[in-house]
Amino acid sequence: MRHSPPVKESSFRPVQFTRELTPKASEMKGEAYAFVNDSGVYSTLNSSPVSASSATGTKSLFVIPKPGPLFHSTPRRDFQNDQLSKSLQTQPSIQSSSSDKNGLLEDVKREKAKLEGQLEMLNMEAQATLQERAELQAQVASLKLKLMGQKTHRHDTEKDMLKADLESLKQLRISLEGSLNDLQLSVGRKI
Repeated sequence: MRHSPPVKESSFRPVQFTRELTPKASEMKGEAYAFVNDSGVYSTLNSSPVSASSATGTKSLFVIPKPGPLFHSTPRRDFQNDQLSKSLQTQPSIQSSSSDKNGLLEDVKREKAKLEGQLEMLNMEAQATLQERAELQAQVASLKLKLMGQKTHRHDTEKDMLKADLESLKQLRISLEGSLNDLQLSVGRKI
């Protein structure tokens, strides 16, 4: 199982202060002064007189903080969630895509080696098939020559037999002609 390297969390960004963390004495004059809120960050306050009770007529001052987020450099919540989801989607996908690319590259290399092996086997089989074909063609050629030789030999023997039969028929004809002549002479003498 592959483990991806740790991802730097981009949703947390420390606050960048341009002023000192502790307020200066000159900033703490009058009724407006800085105080530490629950996050440990000094904030400036607006002081406005608010009547504690309108029936008594006495006015007491309450400190009301400025409205807005505690961290001025922090984006609003919905934007932060969108940015967080985008960063979480892009950063792991970049890392996972590179690991996926490496895995894919390894798979492609394995497939290439497999196909090269199959190609080599097919080439060897093709060479063997071509060699067998050449051997079979040579056997066919020799069998054709043998067959032609047998045909000519059979032809020759048949020819010789026919010649012998022809000679014997010629001899028989000569002897028959001679006997016919002898018969005609003997018939001619009797008449």
